[in-house]
Amino acid sequence: MRAWTRWVELATRKEQGTSMALFRIALGLTLVVWTGTLLWSGDVLDPLYTPVSEGGFARARNPHPIIQWLGGHTRANTFLVAWAASILSVALTLGIGGRVTAFLLLQSLLAIHSLPHDIGGGYDRLLGNGLNLLVLGNGTARYSVDCRIRTGAWTSDRLIYAFARDLMVLQLVLMYTATGLAKQGVGWHSPFYALYRAMLKVPYVRGEFAWVAHLGPLLALSTVIALWWEITFGVVGAWYRPSRRRSPLSRRRSRPSSRKRSRPSRRTSRRWRRRSRPSRRSRPSPRTSRSPPRSWTSPSSRRRRRPRTPSSSG
Repeated sequence: MRAWTRWVELATRKEQGTSMALFRIALGLTLVVWTGTLLWSGDVLDPLYTPVSEGGFARARNPHPIIQWLGGHTRANTFLVAWAASILSVALTLGIGGRVTAFLLLQSLLAIHSLPHDIGGGYDRLLGNGLNLLVLGNGTARYSVDCRIRTGAWTSDRLIYAFARDLMVLQLVLMYTATGLAKQGVGWHSPFYALYRAMLKVPYVRGEFAWVAHLGPLLALSTVIALWWEITFGVVGAWYRPSRRRSPLSRRRSRPSSRKRSRPSRRTSRRWRRRSRPSRRSRPSPRTSRSPPRSWTSPSSRRRRRPRTPSSSG
């Protein structure tokens, strides 16, 4: 039962929507640049994603259902899906539509990547996984147009489930650690030309890359840094422990976490005793406390208190 209770607390933990909102903005800007370079550089989209029947190199063996619904793999449908992905990327960055926008953008990217079966990279799958996380989690609780329309401000105190961010961290840790350990090729060791070769591959080309040849020592150093950065990325997983970060709505948060914190220290208890004790000026002296009041010893009081003796009968 303890394991199940911890699992329920981990799955239902809530937090502010700042982290997911920043992730949404960063992912949206990345996709805006990616789709923008795909559209505005005509040497990439036209030859690589256009079918062979129209002068391109793409042969869609298993096109996405969106391409089939539009009437098949044609040059016009390719540009139509690319423009739709670009518009949806801008909407995702601004925070319009929430999960629906993320889902439609994900399907548009899958449709584009299904056209050339031999062109693609690991970053394409990583962007798709990021959109999946935005479909699962709420990325428009803050810093979005939806938040502005709903509350009248760009920020709100609305809490969202934090399991999407936990899955994000788990995905990054597993991916980078696994890919770092799997990089045992010749280019990742001396003479360290893996990044130089990667920047000349077809999925990364967005223009004339002849200037890359002048950055040999810098790319070699970047290769070493990227390799060890990925291998040691598991440290992030050891540092990040979502089970210790409780929900702001948790009842245990209002209670003291330990008895030591609830008990006052010796110094505070001594100060409290000193403050609670009456001062010497207000404290009565032992003489005045034991002696009777002054009114009892006055002559008038003696007269009043003198008992009457019965008169003798004669």
